Amino acid sequence: PYLTNMVVTIQDIDMNAERTTDGNLKRCRIATKRNIDLSFKPLTQSESQIILSAITSLFFSVTYIDPQLGTTTKTFYVSDRSANSLALDTLMWNEMSFTLTEQ
Repeated sequence: PYLTNMVVTIQDIDMNAERTTDGNLKRCRIATKRNIDLSFKPLTQSESQIILSAITSLFFSVTYIDPQLGTTTKTFYVSDRSANSLALDTLMWNEMSFTLTEQ
């Protein structure tokens, strides 16, 4: 009920990608991974705690709708999490967002 936007990025992970002398790209794709950018509605202090507590582990499982795979579960991690203060006197948080990165 808190989520307002989700953007799924499908990312190729390459090793030794380079251009040949005739301009063609030679690449060795070693994996395809997902990034999920999440944005949330204005949140109360208790709502923000629920969301942030769900992503405190080093790695965690996420079930989501993938544009290529449909409903799927993968292992992700998160690094930076941001939340702008909406009103300090009421402990509301505006524009909370973060990116989940597939392990």
